[in-house]
Amino acid sequence: MPSTDEPDGLDRYMLVGIAIVTVLAVLYGVFLTSNLFALAGVAVPLVALYLFWRLVRAHERIASALEADSTGP
Repeated sequence: MPSTDEPDGLDRYMLVGIAIVTVLAVLYGVFLTSNLFALAGVAVPLVALYLFWRLVRAHERIASALEADSTGP
């Protein structure tokens, strides 16, 4: 069952940070080096790191929910 909680501030800051770094990498790659593939060296690892962070957070929420169920009345 998907969580109805709003994403916390850290997730928003991470998304904004990834977007800013990605835009800067694209601008650098296109205008300074004329190489669009400079984006892959920066954006792909950042997106992979963000997805891994989301996976860890999901596992933490699942574990918390299971603990709450097992310690019930």
